[in-house]
Amino acid sequence: MEQVDWVIFGKQIVLKYEMENALRHMAVKGYNQLKPEEWNELNRKLREDK
Repeated sequence: MEQVDWVIFGKQIVLKYEMENALRHMAVKGYNQLKPEEWNELNRKLREDK
């Protein structure tokens, strides 16, 4: 049986490779350069789009 690594992120269980892919994508897009206020604005816009 294959072992799959996972992590708890917030209140979700996420596969480790999915988390790594998301973090790489964020780094490429420059999200790790955002200030806390910019993060809050981005999150607000994302919630409104749903």
